Amino acid sequence: MTGRFLLAAGSGAMSASALAMVAGAPAEQRPRLLARFGGAMAVFIASATVVGGLVAQVISWRVTLILPALSLFAVPWCLGLATAPGSRRRIDPFGAVALGVTSAALLLLIQAAGLDLSMPLVGGLAATLMVAVGALAWSTKRPGAFVSVSLLRRPGYLRAIAIGMGVYGGLFAAMAAVPELLANAHNWTVVAIGVSLLPGAILGALLSRAAGPPTVVWITGMFALSLLLVAVLSGPASALVVAASMGGVAFAVTQVVVTGAVSAVLPVSERGTGLGIVNLGFFVGGAVGTAVYAALAGPLGAVWALGVVTVFPVSSAVAAGIGRARS
Repeated sequence: MTGRFLLAAGSGAMSASALAMVAGAPAEQRPRLLARFGGAMAVFIASATVVGGLVAQVISWRVTLILPALSLFAVPWCLGLATAPGSRRRIDPFGAVALGVTSAALLLLIQAAGLDLSMPLVGGLAATLMVAVGALAWSTKRPGAFVSVSLLRRPGYLRAIAIGMGVYGGLFAAMAAVPELLANAHNWTVVAIGVSLLPGAILGALLSRAAGPPTVVWITGMFALSLLLVAVLSGPASALVVAASMGGVAFAVTQVVVTGAVSAVLPVSERGTGLGIVNLGFFVGGAVGTAVYAALAGPLGAVWALGVVTVFPVSSAVAAGIGRARS
């Protein structure tokens, strides 16, 4: 559990730092760098199942836990992007803790039934959530707040977070459900599952290079439709592969477009913090999507639980469509 906590903290920090460095590049270079970033993320997410499966079969599953450390070898090649000065503002630990407690309490409440939590514990979590939300709301008005009111009022900022949360919610749920269903219901091997997801990753990498706001609308809509078809068709292997692949494509496109849009409206002094919170919001959305799937997989079955998860990419499509209409 300690190792998992450190892995999550490290991966979150590295992802946020990478986004901040790319977003800090000159405006004329930013679209090209964001496209490369989104494409690389899509390919690596899809290939993780193949690599992890091969390593586990040939060597040991323990070695797969070390694979994230390979990212350290890329750090020297990225130092050229780390040229933007920091804001040197003081960190707001109160706001950071309030945001963290809010997220954790929400996720535990969503999974209360699946975790078989007692009613007193559920009541305590609900009370903790209300207090944390109140503390977070109060902290936004303080000078130097971790999540400031001025940041939240930036044009399109909250909408960008909503778009990413919906995509990540659907993607994380699909990546949790699809490999399990393909392995248990269709007897696919881990390597076969990973190979089947690679074409979608390549498509996502290609589309991210020419993606714009209209692309986000239709690609998130197609992702939602693919999840719904999994439930309607009772989970055939082809539909499962398409749903997971469309999630990867939606992820790559949304990552590039949303990061570019947020970078354009944030001053340099707020860009690191602003993108860090955007990144946090995305992963919270992913955790909520996974939690909703896990909570519903028991009573509804895995296939129909994925069908319910459709609401996440649908919300992304709606938010992206509203932003498109206003622009």
